[in-house]
This record gives sequence, C-alpha cells and structure tokens, in this order.
Amino acid sequence: MKPFQLSREDRLGIIKSQGNRCAICEEELHAENYAMDHCHESGAIRGYLCRACNMGLGHFRDRPDLLLRAAQYLDRAYVSVALSTTKQKLNPPELAKLMRVNPDKVLGWINSGELRAVNVAGRGCKRPRWRIAIEDVALFERAREARKPEPRLRRTRTLPDEVIKYF
Repeated sequence: MKPFQLSREDRLGIIKSQGNRCAICEEELHAENYAMDHCHESGAIRGYLCRACNMGLGHFRDRPDLLLRAAQYLDRAYVSVALSTTKQKLNPPELAKLMRVNPDKVLGWINSGELRAVNVAGRGCKRPRWRIAIEDVALFERAREARKPEPRLRRTRTLPDEVIKYF
C-alpha cells in the first residue's frame, strides 16, 4: 500500500468528518467528484476536495503564497469592477461591503487620513456623514498596494548577568 492510500473505511471516515463536503469550497462530495489531497513531499493526507479545488491547488503548485496573492488579486479586481458599476460617491458601509471589511475599518481609514472622504452633514448635525469618491478609493487602493507590510520584530528578554541560562 502506498503511503497515501487508505482503506475504503478510512477514506469514508475522513470524508464523513468533513461533513461529506469539500474542505475548501464545501461543495457536497459524491463518488465521482472528489479527490484525495495530499502532500507530494511527505505523502501525508490533508483531506478530500472536489476535483475543481484539487486541480486548483495543483495549478498553484501547492504554494500558499501564490494562493494568497491570487486571492488578493481577485479581491482587488472585485472591488474595481464593483466600483466601475456603482454610483460616484459611496458611504462607509457601502464601501465596507465592497471591500469585505467592517464599516468601522473604513471609518478608521478616514479618521487616520489614509482614505479621503467628505463630510456632507449639515451644520447642526453632530455625527459626520462621510461620502467617498470613487477616485479616492482608487488612490487608496494604489497606496495600499505600494506599501509593504513591516516585518514584525521579535522582542527578546535580556537576562541579568547573575542569571544562569541552562537551555
């Protein structure tokens, strides 16, 4: 038996533990539409997928970094297509829905100055009514793409000289 081959009972047990669904898209698995996903280096079984998801992983050479970049690309494309078909100004909840984030996140970007928005509230209003132009969203997206995330610094604890390290 090859390292990643299983008995019928074991295979059905794994599929049942996944709720008879693909581990990625959650499509229901049938006898003719599933494939066993496994690590090509170790032979370890990761789970069962529908054939489309299994082929997708294969096309991305099982590389999480490529899959993440593909997901980010699709999100950017989704936002730009959605923006091109919407009105010229959006409020924070509308933009949040398009960008698939919480409206508070959009308000945070506005308050920090990262995202330009105009307050259209009247003089007597105590709460702002923000409107964001499509052009400002495009500028914001470009600025975010250009900025690379800063690497996280690991904090190390310095020990006093009288402490002896055993490990």
